[in-house]
Amino acid sequence: MEIEMRQINQPTFKVDEIAEDIKNKSRLYYWNSISDYENWKNELINAESEYFANYRRLYTLGQQASVNGIEKSRMADIYDNYYKKDSKWRSALYNLNSVGCPICDTEWGYSEKTLDHILPKSLYPQFAITPINLVTTCSQCNHTKLDKVGKNENQGVINPYFHFVNIPNLTKCEIEFNDSDYTVIFKLKPLEETELDIETYNRLKYFLKIYGLEQKYTTIIMSKINSMCEDIARVVKTEQIFVEDDFLIEELLYDRVRSNNQETYYNISDITFSNRVFEYFMYSALNIAFEQVKGVLCNQIRNFYNNECTTNTQCNI
Repeated sequence: MEIEMRQINQPTFKVDEIAEDIKNKSRLYYWNSISDYENWKNELINAESEYFANYRRLYTLGQQASVNGIEKSRMADIYDNYYKKDSKWRSALYNLNSVGCPICDTEWGYSEKTLDHILPKSLYPQFAITPINLVTTCSQCNHTKLDKVGKNENQGVINPYFHFVNIPNLTKCEIEFNDSDYTVIFKLKPLEETELDIETYNRLKYFLKIYGLEQKYTTIIMSKINSMCEDIARVVKTEQIFVEDDFLIEELLYDRVRSNNQETYYNISDITFSNRVFEYFMYSALNIAFEQVKGVLCNQIRNFYNNECTTNTQCNI
């Protein structure tokens, strides 16, 4: 099974336009002659054609040390100079996706935009300035991935211009109780619970790993559990409920989990991780593990309540 195509607009410009712009602005600074420049540009164009032809198998493309004599360190300098923050090329790539990071679905405004080299420029200098290899992502995804890249068919390379994976439908959240605490685990479903073949499954597993998505989503769900407990603590304070009454606090918690544990309330078929999808994962996991974690969560609610009331004499402690 192939990973589905994703409807993210591809760049309308190609590497030959970038190369011409660099030549015109640099006045052949990087080359000994116009002939050297033309050979360099043609190598970039040929590499770009190979990229498009092998978009399903980007891991098969060869690594290089230079591009027609221009070493990869110099190619990195060219990228830095002509894709800097105020460049028209960077702006054009940023404008292709106005919603959020195509890797983790974080909305713009919560994280800084960056350009991610899908095939790292340190390993593939022939794609250092190629638009189709440059995807706008959030800084966290970019800095987590760095130069990691799939090198075989089991790891693969996912480029959001070509590929889409419906991560919400292929992942799950579990809450495990240990001693007097709990652990949130966000992970890929077992292969048998998906409709993926083993090759696609392994590629998705590697994709989640190199971008640190399981840990990122775990952190988000933990934050939402904390927010839920804090919100219940505010209800306790507002309604002047006796905070040490285990039964009443547990009832408030149970009602919150039960009333929100309805898949019909969320669109779990969404292709992105909206707040509602994260809430669905959280409440589903809490519902399953409720008997094991209710005591810990009730104590967490009390802690939020007591912190809120340290300077408020009206709290009913």
